[in-house]
Amino acid sequence: MKKILATLAISISPFCFAHDGDHCHNPFFQHQAGITAGIQGVAGQYKTGTSQFDYYVTSIEAGYTYKNRFLSSIRIPFVSLQNNQSSDFLLSDLHALLQGSVLVWNHTNFLSLGLNTEIPTGNDQKLVGGGHMHFRPYVGFQQNIGKVITYGQMGFVLAAKGHDTDSTDHTHTSGSASSHDEDHPSMSSHGNTIHGSVVDVHSSREATFQFGAVTPVMDKLYFNASLAAQTVLTDVNANMGDLYMTVNPAITLMLTENSNATMFSQIPITRLQRFDYRIGAGINYIF
Repeated sequence: MKKILATLAISISPFCFAHDGDHCHNPFFQHQAGITAGIQGVAGQYKTGTSQFDYYVTSIEAGYTYKNRFLSSIRIPFVSLQNNQSSDFLLSDLHALLQGSVLVWNHTNFLSLGLNTEIPTGNDQKLVGGGHMHFRPYVGFQQNIGKVITYGQMGFVLAAKGHDTDSTDHTHTSGSASSHDEDHPSMSSHGNTIHGSVVDVHSSREATFQFGAVTPVMDKLYFNASLAAQTVLTDVNANMGDLYMTVNPAITLMLTENSNATMFSQIPITRLQRFDYRIGAGINYIF
């Protein structure tokens, strides 16, 4: 049972995206040490001005975890991006994660510190890269209450300047056209100049928050739900105080003691949205 919980805790909602609350990096891992590997597919949609983008992200991830003390991973995403004019399959930005526990009690509950780093390997001119280094330090916690695992994160986004002059917040309200397209001309259809990633949307400074819980539904089947939020903390190519929130449900089936399969979705619940929908599935294995 401990081995099953360890596999589950490492990869309930696998990898995903770095700027929407990191719900895919749940800040907990339990009794197991070893190498982790996974593959994931995500389908989503983004609209800005008169443009609509449908994207499909295929990610591979590898890492190492040491019980409930240390976690590291690197995620390599490839994006198939389709809009009204063309379709491309391209490398997006790499994501590296380091996390360590600073306080552990009862062997399964802990407080942790982590750093999620985005490396600009994607092409921002082709809309699959942010064009800058991105750092997100965070503090996370886990508290087991009976069979329920509760977890949370609070973090801060800091985007360094890259080959873009400024980091750009690619935002929109529900529907197609948005007042934000006027505020952020580099992401509007004006002049056909769109820069940055439509897959991993963020501003150059923002606070992130996530809280969730995992509970068993039946033997080897678990339900995970979290609430994620981001608040913009800059007025450079963004509106200070803008709030984005999503609800993130997921179902995980333990295939063996060392592997699982997960299906998940991300549902925007605020007027301001950074995507219209995201759904995905993944398989993880711990050696």
